[in-house]
Amino acid sequence: MPRPSVTPPSDSVPDGAAVVAGVTISHPDRLIFPDCGIRKRDLARYHEAMAEPILAELADRPLAFLRHPEGVAGEGFFQRHAATGWPAQIRSFAAQDGDRALYLTEAAGLVAAVQMGVVEFHIEGVHRDRPDRPDRLVFDLDPDTTVPFAEVIAAATALRDLLAEFGMPTGVM
Repeated sequence: MPRPSVTPPSDSVPDGAAVVAGVTISHPDRLIFPDCGIRKRDLARYHEAMAEPILAELADRPLAFLRHPEGVAGEGFFQRHAATGWPAQIRSFAAQDGDRALYLTEAAGLVAAVQMGVVEFHIEGVHRDRPDRPDRLVFDLDPDTTVPFAEVIAAATALRDLLAEFGMPTGVM
């Protein structure tokens, strides 16, 4: 008599994977930041632990992701719009440009983004339900790799001081 086929439950974890915030993390030992020894599992656990303060800043805002699926030593790219096969925890909405913009609302979304190779979150200065009412201005300092970090710090400090002259509060993210 043939054995009946058994379908594993949909929540089963593949060999070698880990689960963080209910999200399956494939290749959890992949080095994401090799200079620091930070692995994919570490980054996922960090985002789970820090979800509350992180989401206080970026929840329900259109996002761009800097993705390095093989770690920062590998190739990276920006992604601003939803793609086929995204985890359900990474949400999207119809943006004004007609594309599907990305946003997050929960810790599982942060962890799902890490699973997709996200190493940086870039926020827009609006909430997704109020695109015509910016409430934040973001200065994203992305210097050329040949610029010494001390010069980046000096530029950020000068910008902070200039904004203070106008009574504008600032913070580092």
